[in-house]
Amino acid sequence: GCYECHGWEGQGGMAGPRLAPNPLPFAAFVRYVRAPKGVMPAYTEKLLKSEQDLADIHTYLKTRPPAVPLTSLPPN
Repeated sequence: GCYECHGWEGQGGMAGPRLAPNPLPFAAFVRYVRAPKGVMPAYTEKLLKSEQDLADIHTYLKTRPPAVPLTSLPPN
């Protein structure tokens, strides 16, 4: 359900900050996902069972392309 707040590409959304393409370092990422501050729910071992699950998500975030600058978009 990360996409609901952070967008499909981790680009951020109305409820969550941008995560990609430069996520937190892995150890900090794991700590925050397991025991976040603010309104984000904790993703305990019941939801994300292994460190490999978190490593896979972290790798996905690192591979996302940077956002296209708004100045490069054509005007409406």
